[in-house]
Amino acid sequence: MTGLARAVVVVVPGRDCAGEPDPALVEWPRLVHPTTTWTLSVGTGSGYLASAGATAVTDLALTLLDLSHGPDAVQTAQLALEYDPQPLYDAGTPAKAPAESGELVSSYYARRCS
Repeated sequence: MTGLARAVVVVVPGRDCAGEPDPALVEWPRLVHPTTTWTLSVGTGSGYLASAGATAVTDLALTLLDLSHGPDAVQTAQLALEYDPQPLYDAGTPAKAPAESGELVSSYYARRCS
């Protein structure tokens, strides 16, 4: 990445474990951001255009398509992909999920990221 000084679109990948990220992964987007049309992140809370969750990449792509080409393009793409999420339960955030589910997810990441 260090040899690339300009970019139209930069997508910073998400991480599922706490800790210090690779310094190059932090510094390079900062350096190239002034030259980009779009700086995006998936699940990292970058402060730019960001998305998180299981459908983060799809949601982010559709948002970028909306910003660059408008709602007709997004609706066409959404139909072509048959993208119509309708979750069985409204438990997609810690505030909405049962406490037991939150504890299970927390313990999973604690084991995975330790």
